[in-house]
Amino acid sequence: MQIVAKRLAIEFSLCEAVEYGVDFVSTCWYEIKNPATAGLSPSTSMFTAEPYIGGEYKKYNNNNGWISDDGLNLSETAQAFSHFTWQKTYGELMVVDLQGVGRVFTDPQIHSTHGDKFGCGNLSDAGMTAFFATHECNSVCRALKLTPVKHNESEAEADTVPEVEAEKSTKRAAKKLMTFSCPLCGEITLRLRSEFIKAYRGGHELYCECCVSKGKNRLRRKCSTCKKKFDYSPYWFSMKGIEIPTSCKNCEAAATKNGAE
Repeated sequence: MQIVAKRLAIEFSLCEAVEYGVDFVSTCWYEIKNPATAGLSPSTSMFTAEPYIGGEYKKYNNNNGWISDDGLNLSETAQAFSHFTWQKTYGELMVVDLQGVGRVFTDPQIHSTHGDKFGCGNLSDAGMTAFFATHECNSVCRALKLTPVKHNESEAEADTVPEVEAEKSTKRAAKKLMTFSCPLCGEITLRLRSEFIKAYRGGHELYCECCVSKGKNRLRRKCSTCKKKFDYSPYWFSMKGIEIPTSCKNCEAAATKNGAE
């Protein structure tokens, strides 16, 4: 659930019409082989954990239609994000139960038209209907050109953001710092929004400075296919939980292409 929510948060944050991006903390699975030796019960042999987020913790909406109406930009961004996830997935998913510190969220719930997914908190169409029953499209929704859903709020009636103002917002967004959870270590970090957009549009993740530094330590290995040596980052593969490759990128790409044909 967290992975799906984080992916949709990335899509939201790549929209330059939105002045502020959002993210979800990166969670990790941990397995304790002998819980008893650590003074734990056998039921705690596997659990998830996430990095601590310092700051004031707030809740912006839940899974049954309640929304925070404090009138702050943070709340507007959160409600627009839930609306965005519904439209981005063509009405199949909606990320709700948004809470966290600033624009870094945690522990979301996803409503899905596929009712057997995302746990007992998935209220499916009923949950989505409950959200739209209380949601009023705000300036962020309009900047994203999200479709109003309420019967009394048509697209023609909804205020649109003037083109000049939208352009100014795009320029402001690029210069702002964005808080996000590093996809490798989970550390809450700050980077320029423009760096975030450039990295993900180029097909790359953006990491914290510590992970970037550790990732620079590289080893060489002989490709099992072409026998040429290639570089790899042991740290990156370790943090991703992926086995170290035996083939170089070119040979892996060729093997994937041949397998697909």
